Amino acid sequence: MNKLEKYILNGATIRQGPHQGETGATSNVTKTKDVTQRTGNGQAHSAALENSFSHLKQSLCDPAPKSSAEAFRCKLCPVDWLSHGRKCYWVSKEIKDWKGSQEDCTAKRSQMLMIQDWNEMEFIGSATQGPCWIGLHFSSPERKWTWLNNSSFDAKLFPVAGPAKENSCGMIKGSQIRSEICSADFKWICQKDGVFL
Repeated sequence: MNKLEKYILNGATIRQGPHQGETGATSNVTKTKDVTQRTGNGQAHSAALENSFSHLKQSLCDPAPKSSAEAFRCKLCPVDWLSHGRKCYWVSKEIKDWKGSQEDCTAKRSQMLMIQDWNEMEFIGSATQGPCWIGLHFSSPERKWTWLNNSSFDAKLFPVAGPAKENSCGMIKGSQIRSEICSADFKWICQKDGVFL
């Protein structure tokens, strides 16, 4: 059972941020809990759950284009997070050093931003103002830039401006990645996968 199913079965309130001029949409799905308790039947439980998903999609999601096989498919992000592609992004309003930024993302059950392509780079560049920490650091024994998850960094795709030396961390400013001393204070960006309905 996934997290969304648990929320539905427990009668949780699911929120999605402002959408098309609205101040926020809230759907209370406690009816599913009542139906499930009364039936005790696996098929009735599945039907009630499917009915709740259908209601959530209609209430919270934009209709997909008519050519799409999956009408009302959408991605949910936490309140105050930005949505793009398959990810959700959170941009801080305060400043911290790189380590403190990493700890904050972990506390939000996310990770610091790891940019994968130019489409994502352009989105982040337009969504942020000023420099922000990302999940990139210079590892001194290997003398190379590495993402936090230890995946390799493509320096040909994203050249890093500035010196690469011990205690250097990556930050983004506009559509450029720059090297900065890790103890400097900047805003930061966290990322997590969206929940698809």
